[in-house]
Order: sequence, then structure tokens, then C-alpha cells
Amino acid sequence: MKGEIDLSETLYEIYIKNPEFLDVLRDLGYNVDLRMIETLGRLLSLPKDGKNCPIDVDKIKKELIKRGYIVYG
Repeated sequence: MKGEIDLSETLYEIYIKNPEFLDVLRDLGYNVDLRMIETLGRLLSLPKDGKNCPIDVDKIKKELIKRGYIVYG
């Protein structure tokens, strides 16, 4: 187990606790960079904001679990 990820937290909070989260998003084809996470990521969370943009939260959850994380939120 690599750790726990609470998807109800902001993208920035998830990244600070689990820096590999950025690589997961990139590997899934999302165009994100550190600057975006440090700015807009302070305001966005996946379940809340994923409804309004093309983010497949279930796909991200599955990949995180596959990589050894416990995912909730």
C-alpha cells in the first residue's frame, strides 16, 4: 500500500500528500502541470468539479487502486 487518497480534498492537497498523483493524471492522458496544480488545483476537487468537465473520476480511482493506494471520498 502506497498510502491513502481522499478525493474530496483539492487537487493541490492530494498532490502535497502524494506527489505521484501528478504522474497518475499524466499517465491517464490529462494535460496537467505543477503550475496548474499549485494554482487552480487549490480550488478544485475531482468529485465536485469532475461533473462540469471531462474528467473520468472512476478511471482515476481505478488507476490509483491499481497502483496500491486506498481511495475514498
